[in-house]
Amino acid sequence: MKEFRDDVSGRARPGFMRQVPVMGTLVPLPAGAQELLGATVTETTLSILLGFMALSLMIMLVLYRKQRQLALMLRAESLTDHLTQIPNRRHFFQALGNHIAMVSRYNQSFCLLVLDLDLFKAINDTCGHTVGDKVLIKVSTTLQAQLRKADMVGRLGGEEFGVQLPLTSLPTGLVVAERLRQSIADIELEELGPELKVSCSIGIAELQPGMNEDDLYLAADSALYGAKDTGRNRVVIAASSTGQPVGAIVSPASVGT
Repeated sequence: MKEFRDDVSGRARPGFMRQVPVMGTLVPLPAGAQELLGATVTETTLSILLGFMALSLMIMLVLYRKQRQLALMLRAESLTDHLTQIPNRRHFFQALGNHIAMVSRYNQSFCLLVLDLDLFKAINDTCGHTVGDKVLIKVSTTLQAQLRKADMVGRLGGEEFGVQLPLTSLPTGLVVAERLRQSIADIELEELGPELKVSCSIGIAELQPGMNEDDLYLAADSALYGAKDTGRNRVVIAASSTGQPVGAIVSPASVGT
């Protein structure tokens, strides 16, 4: 050990300085103690750094999961009709293109239905848009209840809906279309009263070689207009599905008999 002396300057009172004697003892570290102390400091620092890195990684993982969940939620919202909670037009046509590509590759049958509620404006004008929204929601749930898991129903806009029927030939598609038409006609809502009834017109088209999603939709949509023009509340086959110049009208009573 070695003693040392030093003076520390300090203020006694304003304007005056005084010297304060300080005494101490220097204790030399044992041989190797400096290396040991340095190693301890290094290990402690490394442990702190590793802990900080682990915490940072955990925080990043949590943020990534939240960001991914938000992205998935936003994507789902962008593909879903906010009122009926079924696929919207964008989602429906994306799926339609994928379905057509798949069934065309394996030469499988496929039918598309385009469905429009009859005189829906009268319901909105008479009962209000709140009741009209209830009708649209009821229609969407009714359609879903009548379809297979492999089928797809979407709201194309307003009171128009689309139904995709993969692995379905035209005769089978007609049976499905008529079942849907009848199910819609059976809808009852107290808000509508005794005078207003829900019904729909349906156009059906079967996929033909070389057709894309736009071609198939236009065929079914043209058949839908045929159903509207010939009295509503009926199913009409697209001309492209029968080879006839005009879509064939299918009366409700004759389908499936």
